Amino acid sequence: MAIHIVWDPHQSYLQDKLESIQRRSACFIGSEFSREPGSVTVILKDPDLPTLAERRKQNRLILFSKGFFGKANIPMDRLRHPTRTTRGMHNLHFCQLYSRSNCYKFSFFPKTLKDWNNLPADLIDGLDGHLDPVHYLTNFIRA
Repeated sequence: MAIHIVWDPHQSYLQDKLESIQRRSACFIGSEFSREPGSVTVILKDPDLPTLAERRKQNRLILFSKGFFGKANIPMDRLRHPTRTTRGMHNLHFCQLYSRSNCYKFSFFPKTLKDWNNLPADLIDGLDGHLDPVHYLTNFIRA
């Protein structure tokens, strides 16, 4: 299955528009067309139906891990590891990319690096023993 990360807006009104599409789709999936309050909310609380924002975050992390392990052709050469580490950092921690503009600040790399650096250290440290670390990370991220 290919992962496509096309559009991941940071503005709340655009995220709300995307989530409204999910709400309408949930009505269609669940064959729930009543106008009663809360009918769509019950369908959306299904554990197998994450929010679109969560799915975009998962897909960004999976694509980043594929790039890191050489299974996707994304430019990883400009990313740097910190020169000093703290107890809160895992061994694959990267320096955060900074920008003065929101256009770059909320783009793929800066946004994904923040999420990547927040992954649990025991998960990242445990990648060494796996034959397919991307598959292992994908299963963890989607769980």
